[in-house]
This record gives sequence, C-alpha cells and structure tokens, in this order.
Amino acid sequence: SDGMYLYAFYETATMEKIYLFGAKYVLDDNFERVAYQGPIATGKMFKILNSGDERLDDPAPMLAGDELYAMTRYKSTLAKEGQTRYKLYKLDKDLHKQSEFQLDLSAYADGEARQASIIYENGYYYIAMPTTVGTSNNVVETVEWTVPMDILMVKLDKNWNVVSSKVIAN
Repeated sequence: SDGMYLYAFYETATMEKIYLFGAKYVLDDNFERVAYQGPIATGKMFKILNSGDERLDDPAPMLAGDELYAMTRYKSTLAKEGQTRYKLYKLDKDLHKQSEFQLDLSAYADGEARQASIIYENGYYYIAMPTTVGTSNNVVETVEWTVPMDILMVKLDKNWNVVSSKVIAN
C-alpha cells in the first residue's frame, strides 16, 4: 500500500496453466477496484513445472517510490546446489508492465528460490529469503518446509547489485 491504494498480485490457474494478475484498490470503506491487469505473465501449473520454469504462485509485491514490482521465482532443486533465481516485473501504478528482468542470487543463497519478502527503504532493496542448510529426512522432497533452512537478508542498491548479505535467523 502507498497509503491511498492497495496493490495486489495473485495467480489463477487451470489444471495446466497459471496466470499472474494485478489489481489496485482504493483504501477507503468502499475498497473500489480502480485498476486491473492480466495476465501479466503465463506459465505452467506448479505441479508440472520443470527445473528452470518460472513459478507464478505466491508473487511478492513491492512499492519503491513511484515504481511497483511483482517478484516471482524459478524452479530448481531444494538441495544446496539449487539455483536461487527470481524474476521481477516492473509496472507503473496503474499496473501497466514497464519491464521485466531476472535476479540471480545463487552466489549468496543455497537451494531453489523460495517465497521471499521484498521491501524498498532508504534507497536500497532488501530481500529476506530461506536458504538451504541441510537435507530433508522426509521422503517427500517436494515439500519446502521439510528442508532445513536459514533466513538470509540480501541488501541491493538501486541498480539491483548486491551490497551485502547475512543470515538473520537460523
């Protein structure tokens, strides 16, 4: 929210495809939808994704001044050698896509990119994300919460270059 509007990103799906949508609502008692966009992106349903495919489920929204972003992630492996890659969609505040780019944080985090939180504060982007620190004792490796992990905070400058990273919870 920017105090006047709430921005929401969400996915809808069929049995084989998934779609990323965005909506903008007035923050008042009526909560009127004033902008809508979609699909912003289209992909495969998460249950049939292959390694390297984009996951559109659970997008992370972020406001950075007049810029609006939706961040998705890529499927890899939960093992330590997995890649931590995200995709960012930059939109204007009326939800028109301006650009998109990939952010590879594999050098800083172990394992497949997972749900992350992203904020913009004082000229920096901050991403808090899980990173793999062990292996699962569970037979079902596809369940994310069975893999031991730390929470990593990555600080990036306004050009999306990593400034620092550190484990903030383990």
